[in-house]
Amino acid sequence: DKGHCPVDADPYLPWIHDAFPSNDGHHVEFIISNKRRCNTDPKIFQSDLKNLEPQVALMQPIPVKRIKSEEEDTFSDALKKLWSPHRGRKNNQTESLLAEDYSYDPPKYILGASLNDADEDGKYTRFICRFYTIIVEEESGSGSITSDQQTRLPKLRKLILGETLSNYPYNPEHANYRKRGSKPMLTSMEQGHDEQIWNSVYTFRCPVPRFTEDSKNTTNHNNTLASIIASGKSVFR
Repeated sequence: DKGHCPVDADPYLPWIHDAFPSNDGHHVEFIISNKRRCNTDPKIFQSDLKNLEPQVALMQPIPVKRIKSEEEDTFSDALKKLWSPHRGRKNNQTESLLAEDYSYDPPKYILGASLNDADEDGKYTRFICRFYTIIVEEESGSGSITSDQQTRLPKLRKLILGETLSNYPYNPEHANYRKRGSKPMLTSMEQGHDEQIWNSVYTFRCPVPRFTEDSKNTTNHNNTLASIIASGKSVFR
């Protein structure tokens, strides 16, 4: 089963059922299902219930804080261990056709900051939202048609347009707490299923970065990423 659904292989991934932009293009809305509420008979699916426990964690907002440039020396050893698009990439056939945006230096975050210390947009978040587009470049190289033939191969490069932190239209954990007679969001292995259907589906949204790379230094607001998405003339990912 893990060969068919990525969420089964990594239960910290959201099980996305739908995604669409808001009318003004300022947010991308996601409809998520709590996959642990599928196959809930503990007599048959106990291994699934155990494996998918992290699905409930995705319904809990967390506070984060960006590490400022002047603070990086304090975290230098820890930062070296973090993933970066500049390293850890292997050269293979796929990589030769799709290159990362090596000019992009992503923000680093402190997880577990207090609400008072967290960034304003990071007080109740869960996911990093990275917006990018694909541009086509051409370069000379050895083609794969024959070993001695030289050809010009198109190369796809991922260009990062911006990065934001997700937020929830409402707090799923708090909503469950306020329900009269509610039970814990994470049911026991013995119980498996409960009647709290409001914990089956939830939503989160990704704020759209304000400007594209080309319009950051202009006053042409028709060229913002939000306006392009709102126009319906683009494809977002």
